[in-house]
Amino acid sequence: MIVSNKIKYNYFIKLLFLLVIPSLAYVLFNLSSLSIGLLLTCLLLLIFNNNKIYIKDIKGWPLLVLHIFFGFEFFKTIYLGLSLTTLLQIYLSFVIILLIAQNLVYSSVNINFRTNLKYVYYVLICILLINIFNIQIGRYYLFQKSIFPFSEPSHLVINFGYFLPTIFYLQKKIMRFALVLFLLFFAFYFESLLFVLIVFASYLFTNRINLKLLFSILLIFVLLYFVFVNYNLINLDYYLNRLDFKNLNNISLLVFLQGWEIIITTLKDFNLIGVGLNNLKSVPFSEVADQLYTILGEYKNREDGGFLAAKIIGETGIAGFVMILIYIKIVYSKLKNATKEISLLNFFYSSILFISLFELFFRGMGYFTIGTILTTSSLIYFKTND
Repeated sequence: MIVSNKIKYNYFIKLLFLLVIPSLAYVLFNLSSLSIGLLLTCLLLLIFNNNKIYIKDIKGWPLLVLHIFFGFEFFKTIYLGLSLTTLLQIYLSFVIILLIAQNLVYSSVNINFRTNLKYVYYVLICILLINIFNIQIGRYYLFQKSIFPFSEPSHLVINFGYFLPTIFYLQKKIMRFALVLFLLFFAFYFESLLFVLIVFASYLFTNRINLKLLFSILLIFVLLYFVFVNYNLINLDYYLNRLDFKNLNNISLLVFLQGWEIIITTLKDFNLIGVGLNNLKSVPFSEVADQLYTILGEYKNREDGGFLAAKIIGETGIAGFVMILIYIKIVYSKLKNATKEISLLNFFYSSILFISLFELFFRGMGYFTIGTILTTSSLIYFKTND
């Protein structure tokens, strides 16, 4: 049977849209958040794939959890005097996320997944290479560390980080090692500690930890130290500052600490119920927030909390804390056999759950990201294939 290219690369095309369009729209059209572009892209994809939506795949606990959660948030919104319109918008957005996630699972199961993911890998390489030339089209010049089409390195890392373990998994050992070195070069080039962490984490996840792996890691560090220090190719002070917890001018650290302050403040001062969805702006400014304002002239990462757990717990309180604990338990149960001989799809969806922990605890961009879509896809996949 001859399969048309339209069908053959259907999954890749959807991923490409979800990876690129939200960030591109966010910068070029001066949008208030990435979620606008993401949700419009999801709606566009659903319109052209409406015959690939199977409600039976998301019946049961996915829909049950969604409606229990929003039922609780409905009464809390009334209690706190917040906007029911905003709550409805967020509810409909999560329904869209659930539908597009199911559609992605359907596509991944029914096409040549290996071929489609190969093209995601090519796109990542192309993005890294073209940004050596520091592309500054449109409003990108306003973003000091933009990596076209993303507004900052962390957005690139979070978007493509979900695919890195599987990309490594598909390579032969020597190519896998070479790819690690290639990606680490760009991680240092773009001065992104998160990039470094996710590359190493993806490599470790793909390989069982053993003496050979530890030797490889040691060798990588030795090589990097020799090349970068002796030839002065990168600014090592940048990375030392990122690890200096006494450096009050460390923006990455301050944003991270602000997230923990949001968690503590909301649990302590808002009766354990949180401040309400999309309402982190009501959390009192802390010393850390004021320090960020002093450095940047603006209050940074207030709406997204800095990392996803801060946003979830800050807005939903103890309920969010419990949901995160349950999610960690689910992730652990799925990762126990992830490095054994399993199918490519099983490995891919397991690795998504693993990488999601970085967005949850290190750097998040809010609820409506490709990470949320892929994580939801992973949960649906295991629900329908366990």
